[in-house]
Amino acid sequence: MKINKDFRFKDGYEDEGVVEGYLSTYGNVDRVGDIIVKGAFDESLKRKRTIPMCFNHQWDTVIGKMELSSDNFGLLAKGTFNMSDPFAKKTFELVKMGAVDSLSIGMLVQEFESMTRGIKILKADIFEGSVVTVPANPQAMITGNKSAERKRLELEVQIAILQTQMKLSTKK
Repeated sequence: MKINKDFRFKDGYEDEGVVEGYLSTYGNVDRVGDIIVKGAFDESLKRKRTIPMCFNHQWDTVIGKMELSSDNFGLLAKGTFNMSDPFAKKTFELVKMGAVDSLSIGMLVQEFESMTRGIKILKADIFEGSVVTVPANPQAMITGNKSAERKRLELEVQIAILQTQMKLSTKK
């Protein structure tokens, strides 16, 4: 089963062609009802931390690379666009202007628990990240490439996760 999780871009670009952000966040319910638990990507990250960056999951349209790491909030990605490729450069310009503002993770779910709506993803293999037009996970967002902006957005993500958890606990 292939599942895609997305994240949003924000402004704050100091290095041309480089962006950072959360490719996926932990603990929140996305638009299709799925939740990714912290640690779901740990084994995949041990095997490979650099993945292709594609456009709309078109595996024959590689526009750069993504370097991945995990923290308490989610799967952090540092994307580097291939600025010598005209399409990748155009895509980065669209990101900077806000016309394209999301990414999506291409992964293969290995272990999950069924829920009323969606699944709780316990373990998944990451194989690509894509710039996309519509995100499944609106809480996973880019932080540009400024460390102060990153810290602010990390706090926003943490607040959003807590709000989602509070809503889920009141529905029980």
